[in-house]
Amino acid sequence: MASLQVQATRAFATRHGIKLGDPTVRLIEALLRAAPPAVRREKNAVAQKFAEFRAWHALLQPVFGLTPPDWTEKKPDQAVLELLSKSAAPSAEDAEEAEIEDEEDDEAEEDEEEE
Repeated sequence: MASLQVQATRAFATRHGIKLGDPTVRLIEALLRAAPPAVRREKNAVAQKFAEFRAWHALLQPVFGLTPPDWTEKKPDQAVLELLSKSAAPSAEDAEEAEIEDEEDDEAEEDEEEE
């Protein structure tokens, strides 16, 4: 990050009494740890709309001496993806139960129509 931006941020922090350990700095740290993946990427509409996240991430180290969280994009865990795909696809038992329930619902509707 440009030296001028770091100097300006340091001056702002000094002027407002913001220093390491203050609630403001802890809040920025927490926001950076909890930042959704969309704001972590440089080139997308969400990151452009919420540019302060990338600025805080870039300024945390030079201004407060804190190591920012790692925002490198990681590949998804294959085991988790497999579990998700298995849970999303209905099993044969589930499909059979759903069919039985549909038939029962249809029969109940027919009975109501007859009355």
